[in-house]
Amino acid sequence: MKNIKDLEKIKEDNNQKIKQLQRGIKKGISLASIGEHSGNFNTWHNWVYFPSLIISLTLFFGILMIIFVAPDYDNMGYSKWEWLSLMTPIFIISSASWILVQKSANSISKKNKELNSKIRVLRIENNEIDKKISDLERGQYNSKLELRLSEVVKQLDKDGNNTLDLAESEDSFMGLLKSQQKKILEYEKTEGKDFTNKFVKLSNFLKLKRAHMQNLFSQFKQIKSLEVLDNAENLIKSDMYMYNLLLLDSLHMISSFVDDDRISFNIIYEKFDALNVWNTNFQNQMLNKLDLLNDNIDRLRGDISEMNHNSNMIIDKLQDLSHISQENNRVLDEQLKNINSSIKANTVLNAINTYQNYTTNKRLK
Repeated sequence: MKNIKDLEKIKEDNNQKIKQLQRGIKKGISLASIGEHSGNFNTWHNWVYFPSLIISLTLFFGILMIIFVAPDYDNMGYSKWEWLSLMTPIFIISSASWILVQKSANSISKKNKELNSKIRVLRIENNEIDKKISDLERGQYNSKLELRLSEVVKQLDKDGNNTLDLAESEDSFMGLLKSQQKKILEYEKTEGKDFTNKFVKLSNFLKLKRAHMQNLFSQFKQIKSLEVLDNAENLIKSDMYMYNLLLLDSLHMISSFVDDDRISFNIIYEKFDALNVWNTNFQNQMLNKLDLLNDNIDRLRGDISEMNHNSNMIIDKLQDLSHISQENNRVLDEQLKNINSSIKANTVLNAINTYQNYTTNKRLK
């Protein structure tokens, strides 16, 4: 079976042949006909053909009249045979002229038809080649899509259990919150503030965010376009990045609260407050864009910058992790260990760094 390069070479050769054949096609000649159309006088043919035809026909009927009707001698004393000897050569020459022109025109027309027929055959062959190339390109495209999709899925689901790796993590934030519930309630009574309700809202948001990302990931097998795949990959990795940033700050917020590190707690709390994280509308905005993709991942065609606009604004403000120290991470890991959580601070940090490297490499390509 010929490959695309071979087929394109055949098509190119055919196009060269078509050009050569087209150069051999002469302009069509429309000969004039008496009482029908005047023909095309842009070429010499009709300047010879039409006058010759008129003269020939006139002389033909004139000769017949002389032979069968005219008297032997006219008023000037010329015999009809003398007239015939004068008219006959002219009749022969004019008749020969229009007959030869007609044959020339017919020959040109016949040759043009033969050339056009060959051109049609070559064009039909080119159309067949285009179909074969299209089929081969579609096959290559599907193979490329399949390979690319496999690579992306393996990045997002390393153990191959059809579950987004991020979504496999348990709700460590709620576990940490429950383990320190009494201490949080005591602080709320002292400060006269209701933190528990806000923390529960945040926990529910993180849980829903994981579920929405898992739903998007489950639709990856329906993707039939590299463009959609690239956009879906960018979207889900961006959302995972934002989720990890929120999760890390959320865990450190509870950890610092329990460890009586009010400075770190208030830095994170105020950061969230400035982002309107405690507001239900914020949480809905962050989830709605994924809701739109629940039934139709093909919505990810074209430019998705507007879809990512809100997330990017949040990410820009969450990326500053300068308030988190190694000691903060050590304390957090101890607390997570106490509730038997498999998550570690460095694991989340590594995921954050992986995404940052991914975006950096993408920009450099």
